[in-house]
Amino acid sequence: MINCNPETVSTDYDTSDRLYFEPLTLEDVLEVLDAEAASGTILGVVCQLGGQTPLGLAKGIEAAGYTVLGTSPEAIDLAEERELFSRLLDEAGLLAPRNGTAIDVEGAVVIEEGKPLLVDRFLDDAIELDVDALYDGTDLFIGGVMEHLEEAGIHSGDSSCTLPPVSLGRSDVDRVREATLAIAQGVGVRGLLNVQFAISAGVLYVIEANPRASRTDGSRVPLDAPVSVKEAVLPFKRFRTADGKTVDSVLGPEMRSTGEVMGIDRDFPTAFAKSQAAAYGGMPTSGTVFISVADSDKRAVILPAHRLQQLGFTIVATEGTAEILSRNGIAVTVVEKYSETQESGARNIVDLINDGQIDIVVNTPSGGAARADGYEIRAAAVAADKALFTTIAVLGAAVSGMDAAHEGFQVKSLQEYAQDRMATV
Repeated sequence: MINCNPETVSTDYDTSDRLYFEPLTLEDVLEVLDAEAASGTILGVVCQLGGQTPLGLAKGIEAAGYTVLGTSPEAIDLAEERELFSRLLDEAGLLAPRNGTAIDVEGAVVIEEGKPLLVDRFLDDAIELDVDALYDGTDLFIGGVMEHLEEAGIHSGDSSCTLPPVSLGRSDVDRVREATLAIAQGVGVRGLLNVQFAISAGVLYVIEANPRASRTDGSRVPLDAPVSVKEAVLPFKRFRTADGKTVDSVLGPEMRSTGEVMGIDRDFPTAFAKSQAAAYGGMPTSGTVFISVADSDKRAVILPAHRLQQLGFTIVATEGTAEILSRNGIAVTVVEKYSETQESGARNIVDLINDGQIDIVVNTPSGGAARADGYEIRAAAVAADKALFTTIAVLGAAVSGMDAAHEGFQVKSLQEYAQDRMATV
């Protein structure tokens, strides 16, 4: 095994007979292969277990005279090359978000010299899925269908995810299975395949396919099987901009997570509560919630706000959000925005967060003048170590898990879950 990241090997130190901590560059890998070849015959090299970087080395390894096991370098190129992959999807009758490649200034606002810039249409209100599969040229085995809680477009390393999916019907999973098979056949996969899908307005889109391993397992699971929730550890408090300010905690396509944890239990709410306990020490079960959401999220925030009120939380909100909540029978107190009080010096929501009077902050990004207010709110929440939710989907998951967090939950080992499953088979 050649690995440039000691941390990823520390948990599986006995995976290989010999372990090389070397950079994953072609030059370094070929040096290791030449050293191994001097002591015996190399039957082949597996490039599908380490992300995109090893895949990029496959062609060079083959050119050096070594056999690449599994998916061929030519098939890897087919999955990686945007135009070829788009043609494959067209032939299979599958859709991808509108995309293109910019190669000059007229084609993009900013572009790195000498390198094309890939441009994709962003899918609004879409559910993103990660699928892992094995294909041997005849049979397809779906290892797992994992549903992202954050909207499509958030880096998968930063997104909360659940396995099995908790909001997809059987027909959706069947569509994903059929599309995965078509991609595996079209690419020419022999071995591992990870595909990222998105479902928007009932339409299934293919985001990308990678002929390599990912991290999911288990797709067709019985109704009484446990649910696993992956949560990213995001230490925004330690991230600073060039001028020393806290970076904005809104998630995006750039990965910021420094680790991951998992919660597992009989149902999604309890599993989610466990994931929050592991990542951030748990969720508040009482206190004051501040809510300020974009206009597009005001309808969706009503039900979570109702449930928070039922759980005994006090709710405060900025004027626009408070108006909607009040009309829907939710008791709410209006607080001033940060930008509204800079001349008067009156107390605002940022002051309340800094003073410890707010326990949970719900703030979804807005455009225009509200963007600056949103940043100040989120930065204050991060600095004060307060629970912060920037999407309605994750807020809903958190609210569903608060009962479990309040009552406490049973901790069991993975081996105990496996024994329980075997006892019911």
